[in-house]
Amino acid sequence: MVTRNLFCFIYIGLLFTITYSLTIREIIKRDPISFETYKDGECYYCKDDICVPCSNRSEFDTVIIPDKEGVNKTYITEGCSSKDIDLDLCFSKNCTADSECLSNKCIKGHCSTDEDNPIIQCQYVRTIHSNPIFGDAKGYKTHCGLPAGYKCNSNKDCSSFNCERYTDYRICGEPDDGGCHSACSLGSAFVMMAAVPIYIIVFIISCCCCCCYKHHSQYRKYIKYSALAFVVLSPIPWIVLLSYDIYDMTEDASVTGHVISIIILVVIATIIAFLICRFWKIKKEDEDDEIPKVDNENLN
Repeated sequence: MVTRNLFCFIYIGLLFTITYSLTIREIIKRDPISFETYKDGECYYCKDDICVPCSNRSEFDTVIIPDKEGVNKTYITEGCSSKDIDLDLCFSKNCTADSECLSNKCIKGHCSTDEDNPIIQCQYVRTIHSNPIFGDAKGYKTHCGLPAGYKCNSNKDCSSFNCERYTDYRICGEPDDGGCHSACSLGSAFVMMAAVPIYIIVFIISCCCCCCYKHHSQYRKYIKYSALAFVVLSPIPWIVLLSYDIYDMTEDASVTGHVISIIILVVIATIIAFLICRFWKIKKEDEDDEIPKVDNENLN
C-alpha cells in the first residue's frame, strides 16, 4: 500500500512537471498565438531551465517550480537591491534561507537581487516601437532576461525589453507596448499610394523634357531647371518616411527594415548628386557653345 501511494505521488509530480512547466527553449519556440494572454501580463519564471507561468504566483509573492527530479519547491519571487535592504526600504516577503528565494540570495530576512545568479523571466513583448516601411512594424517576440527591478545596461538584458533610467543607473521596467500601431501603417500606405503616381508623372515629364531638350534649343534653359526641380523634389516622400523610420529606431530593436531604409536613402542621394552634376556639366557645355568663336583668319 505504501509503495503504491509512493508511486502515485511520483507519477503526479512528474505529470505536474510535464503539464505545467516548460524549458526556456520551448517557450521561445512557442507559437505567438498562444501568447494571447500577454495583454493580461502573461510571462514565465524560470529556474534551472524549468519555467512556469507567472499566473501561478500566489498572493504571497511565491511561485511553485518543480526541480529536475520533479519535486515541487516554493520560491519567493520578489526581491530588493542590497542598498534598499540596508536602508530598510524593502517590503517583500521575509525569508530565512537562500533556498527560499528565486534569486537564491537572502539578506537580512529579505530576498536580494543576485547579479551573479539572476532570476530569469520570459515574456512575449514588443521590441520595435516605430513603423519601418520594410520589416516587422511591431516586432513582437518571446524574450528571456532579467525581471523588473534588476540593473541593466540595454533593453536586451530585460525580459520586458525595456531598460529604464533610474537615478544614477538603469533598471528593467515593465513591458512597453507604446508606439506605432495600425494607424501608422495606414498612414504610410496612404503616403506610398500617393507617391507612386507622382513618380510615374515625374518619369513621363522627364522623358518629355529629354525629347524637347534635343529639338527646342531655345527652351533648353527652362527645361534643364524644370527637370532638375522634379528630380530634387520627387524623392521627398521617400526621404521623409525613411528618415522618420531611422529617427525612431529604438535601442536594440530589429534593424533589418531600417538598414534597407538607409540603403534606399543613400541610393536616392547618390542619384540626385549624379543628376545635379550631370545638369551642371550640360550647363557648362551650353555656355561654351554660346561663346562666339573668334575667326583668327579674318583678324589677320
